[in-house]
Amino acid sequence: MKKKESILLVLVIVFAVVPLWILPWFESMAVSEKSGTMYGLLYPLYQLLFVAAAFIVLCMMIKTLNEERMDRFLIWLLPLVLCFACLFTGVHSRQKIRMQGMAAAAERSQNLIAAIEQFECDEGQPPRNLSELVPAYLPEIPGTGMQAYPAFEYYVGDIARERYVGNHWVLRVFTPQLLMSLDELFYLPRQNYAEYGASVERVGDWAYLHE
Repeated sequence: MKKKESILLVLVIVFAVVPLWILPWFESMAVSEKSGTMYGLLYPLYQLLFVAAAFIVLCMMIKTLNEERMDRFLIWLLPLVLCFACLFTGVHSRQKIRMQGMAAAAERSQNLIAAIEQFECDEGQPPRNLSELVPAYLPEIPGTGMQAYPAFEYYVGDIARERYVGNHWVLRVFTPQLLMSLDELFYLPRQNYAEYGASVERVGDWAYLHE
Protein backbone atom coordinates (compact mmCIF):
# COMPACT_ATOMS: atom_id res chain seq x y z
CA MET A 1 0.00 0.00 0.00
CA LYS A 2 1.39 3.40 -0.99
CA LYS A 3 2.23 6.01 1.64
CA LYS A 4 -0.49 8.43 0.51
CA GLU A 5 -3.06 5.66 0.53
CA SER A 6 -1.95 4.58 4.01
CA ILE A 7 -2.33 8.13 5.32
CA LEU A 8 -5.77 8.38 3.72
CA LEU A 9 -6.78 5.07 5.31
CA VAL A 10 -5.68 6.25 8.77
CA LEU A 11 -7.64 9.51 8.37
CA VAL A 12 -10.77 7.63 7.27
CA ILE A 13 -10.47 5.22 10.23
CA VAL A 14 -10.13 8.16 12.63
CA PHE A 15 -13.17 9.80 11.07
CA ALA A 16 -15.09 6.50 11.35
CA VAL A 17 -14.93 6.60 15.16
CA VAL A 18 -15.95 10.27 15.36
CA PRO A 19 -19.72 9.51 15.63
CA LEU A 20 -19.11 7.96 19.06
CA TRP A 21 -18.64 11.39 20.61
CA ILE A 22 -19.59 13.98 18.00
CA LEU A 23 -23.23 12.89 17.58
CA PRO A 24 -24.00 13.17 21.32
CA TRP A 25 -22.09 16.48 21.41
CA PHE A 26 -24.05 17.95 18.51
CA GLU A 27 -27.32 16.81 20.08
CA SER A 28 -26.42 18.40 23.41
CA MET A 29 -25.85 21.66 21.52
CA ALA A 30 -29.14 21.31 19.66
CA VAL A 31 -31.23 20.99 22.82
CA SER A 32 -29.24 23.57 24.80
CA GLU A 33 -30.13 27.27 24.87
CA LYS A 34 -26.46 28.34 25.16
CA SER A 35 -24.89 26.73 22.10
CA GLY A 36 -24.94 29.91 20.02
CA THR A 37 -24.43 29.53 16.28
CA MET A 38 -21.96 26.64 16.53
CA TYR A 39 -24.60 23.98 15.99
CA GLY A 40 -25.94 25.59 12.82
CA LEU A 41 -22.43 25.97 11.38
CA LEU A 42 -20.70 22.75 12.44
CA TYR A 43 -23.41 20.13 12.02
CA PRO A 44 -23.88 20.68 8.25
CA LEU A 45 -20.07 20.68 7.88
CA TYR A 46 -19.83 17.36 9.72
CA GLN A 47 -22.56 15.83 7.53
CA LEU A 48 -20.68 16.96 4.40
CA LEU A 49 -17.40 15.48 5.64
CA PHE A 50 -19.11 12.24 6.59
CA VAL A 51 -20.55 11.84 3.08
CA ALA A 52 -17.12 12.65 1.60
CA ALA A 53 -15.40 10.02 3.76
CA ALA A 54 -18.00 7.40 2.82
CA PHE A 55 -17.50 8.24 -0.86
CA ILE A 56 -13.71 7.84 -0.52
CA VAL A 57 -14.09 4.42 1.10
CA LEU A 58 -16.52 3.29 -1.60
CA CYS A 59 -14.19 4.47 -4.38
CA MET A 60 -11.19 2.71 -2.83
CA MET A 61 -13.13 -0.52 -2.42
CA ILE A 62 -14.22 -0.42 -6.07
CA LYS A 63 -10.65 0.33 -7.13
CA THR A 64 -9.21 -2.64 -5.22
CA LEU A 65 -11.87 -4.95 -6.66
CA ASN A 66 -11.00 -3.83 -10.18
CA GLU A 67 -7.34 -4.53 -9.42
CA GLU A 68 -8.32 -7.92 -7.95
CA ARG A 69 -6.55 -7.08 -4.69
CA MET A 70 -8.74 -8.81 -2.12
CA ASP A 71 -6.27 -8.12 0.69
CA ARG A 72 -6.54 -4.35 0.14
CA PHE A 73 -10.32 -4.64 -0.30
CA LEU A 74 -10.59 -6.17 3.19
CA ILE A 75 -8.37 -3.41 4.58
CA TRP A 76 -10.72 -0.75 3.19
CA LEU A 77 -13.72 -2.72 4.44
CA LEU A 78 -12.46 -2.20 8.02
CA PRO A 79 -13.31 1.54 8.30
CA LEU A 80 -16.73 0.88 6.77
CA VAL A 81 -17.58 -1.76 9.39
CA LEU A 82 -16.08 0.39 12.14
CA CYS A 83 -18.08 3.39 10.99
CA PHE A 84 -21.40 1.53 11.11
CA ALA A 85 -20.63 0.20 14.61
CA CYS A 86 -19.66 3.65 15.90
CA LEU A 87 -22.57 5.31 14.12
CA PHE A 88 -25.06 2.92 15.74
CA THR A 89 -23.59 3.55 19.20
CA GLY A 90 -23.41 7.31 18.64
CA VAL A 91 -27.01 7.52 17.44
CA HIS A 92 -28.18 5.58 20.51
CA SER A 93 -26.37 7.98 22.85
CA ARG A 94 -27.60 10.96 20.87
CA GLN A 95 -31.22 9.82 21.14
CA LYS A 96 -31.01 9.63 24.93
CA ILE A 97 -29.72 13.21 25.08
CA ARG A 98 -32.37 14.31 22.59
CA MET A 99 -35.27 12.93 24.61
CA GLN A 100 -33.88 14.50 27.79
CA GLY A 101 -33.92 17.84 25.95
CA MET A 102 -37.50 17.25 24.81
CA ALA A 103 -38.56 16.46 28.38
CA ALA A 104 -36.97 19.72 29.56
CA ALA A 105 -38.80 21.68 26.84
CA ALA A 106 -42.09 20.04 27.85
CA GLU A 107 -41.45 21.12 31.44
CA ARG A 108 -40.74 24.71 30.33
CA SER A 109 -44.12 24.83 28.57
CA GLN A 110 -46.19 24.43 31.74
CA ASN A 111 -46.78 28.16 32.29
CA LEU A 112 -47.75 28.56 28.63
CA ILE A 113 -50.24 25.69 28.79
CA ALA A 114 -51.70 27.04 32.03
CA ALA A 115 -52.12 30.48 30.43
CA ILE A 116 -53.94 29.04 27.41
CA GLU A 117 -56.26 27.03 29.67
CA GLN A 118 -56.97 30.06 31.87
CA PHE A 119 -57.69 32.21 28.81
CA GLU A 120 -60.11 29.55 27.55
CA CYS A 121 -61.79 29.40 30.95
CA ASP A 122 -62.20 33.19 31.07
CA GLU A 123 -63.18 33.79 27.43
CA GLY A 124 -65.00 30.56 26.59
CA GLN A 125 -62.59 29.77 23.75
CA PRO A 126 -58.82 29.38 23.32
CA PRO A 127 -56.77 32.36 22.09
CA ARG A 128 -56.55 32.84 18.33
CA ASN A 129 -52.79 33.23 18.69
CA LEU A 130 -50.28 33.20 21.52
CA SER A 131 -49.82 36.98 21.46
CA GLU A 132 -53.31 37.33 22.99
CA LEU A 133 -51.88 35.91 26.21
CA VAL A 134 -49.55 38.90 26.68
CA PRO A 135 -49.56 40.74 29.04
CA ALA A 136 -52.69 39.61 30.90
CA TYR A 137 -51.68 35.97 31.28
CA LEU A 138 -47.94 35.97 30.53
CA PRO A 139 -45.29 38.72 30.52
CA GLU A 140 -43.92 37.23 27.28
CA ILE A 141 -44.25 34.06 25.20
CA PRO A 142 -41.72 31.56 26.54
CA GLY A 143 -39.31 29.71 24.28
CA THR A 144 -38.50 26.04 24.28
CA GLY A 145 -34.98 26.57 25.60
CA MET A 146 -33.55 24.57 22.69
CA GLN A 147 -31.16 26.33 20.32
CA ALA A 148 -32.07 24.25 17.26
CA TYR A 149 -35.84 24.41 17.89
CA PRO A 150 -36.43 27.66 19.80
CA ALA A 151 -40.16 28.39 19.43
CA PHE A 152 -43.46 26.80 20.33
CA GLU A 153 -45.93 26.70 17.44
CA TYR A 154 -49.66 27.05 18.16
CA TYR A 155 -52.58 25.70 16.15
CA VAL A 156 -56.23 26.37 16.89
CA GLY A 157 -59.61 25.58 15.30
CA ASP A 158 -60.13 23.40 12.24
CA ILE A 159 -56.45 22.89 11.44
CA ALA A 160 -55.82 21.61 14.97
CA ARG A 161 -58.84 19.29 14.90
CA GLU A 162 -57.99 17.88 11.47
CA ARG A 163 -54.28 17.30 12.07
CA TYR A 164 -54.38 16.34 15.73
CA VAL A 165 -57.23 13.88 16.29
CA GLY A 166 -59.99 16.28 17.30
CA ASN A 167 -58.07 18.63 19.63
CA HIS A 168 -59.33 22.22 19.37
CA TRP A 169 -55.86 23.66 20.06
CA VAL A 170 -52.35 22.24 19.97
CA LEU A 171 -48.82 23.27 20.90
CA ARG A 172 -46.04 21.93 18.67
CA VAL A 173 -42.27 22.07 18.24
CA PHE A 174 -41.01 20.95 14.84
CA THR A 175 -37.82 18.95 15.53
CA PRO A 176 -36.34 17.58 12.28
CA GLN A 177 -33.14 15.57 12.66
CA LEU A 178 -32.24 15.04 8.99
CA LEU A 179 -33.33 16.58 5.70
CA MET A 180 -36.21 14.11 5.30
CA SER A 181 -37.17 13.91 8.99
CA LEU A 182 -40.57 15.18 10.12
CA ASP A 183 -40.16 14.58 13.85
CA GLU A 184 -42.13 16.78 16.19
CA LEU A 185 -42.88 17.31 19.86
CA PHE A 186 -46.53 18.17 20.48
CA TYR A 187 -49.07 18.74 23.24
CA LEU A 188 -52.71 17.65 23.00
CA PRO A 189 -55.07 19.07 25.65
CA ARG A 190 -57.27 15.97 25.31
CA GLN A 191 -54.21 13.76 25.95
CA ASN A 192 -55.48 11.26 23.35
CA TYR A 193 -52.04 10.34 22.02
CA ALA A 194 -52.97 6.68 21.58
CA GLU A 195 -55.20 7.71 18.67
CA TYR A 196 -52.31 9.41 16.87
CA GLY A 197 -50.25 6.35 15.94
CA ALA A 198 -47.71 3.77 17.02
CA SER A 199 -44.65 5.97 16.39
CA VAL A 200 -45.56 8.36 19.23
CA GLU A 201 -43.47 8.34 22.43
CA ARG A 202 -44.89 10.00 25.54
CA VAL A 203 -42.80 12.79 27.09
CA GLY A 204 -44.67 13.72 30.26
CA ASP A 205 -47.93 15.39 29.18
CA TRP A 206 -46.44 15.83 25.70
CA ALA A 207 -45.57 13.29 23.01
CA TYR A 208 -42.76 12.92 20.51
CA LEU A 209 -43.51 11.73 16.98
CA HIS A 210 -40.69 9.69 15.42
CA GLU A 211 -40.89 10.09 11.64
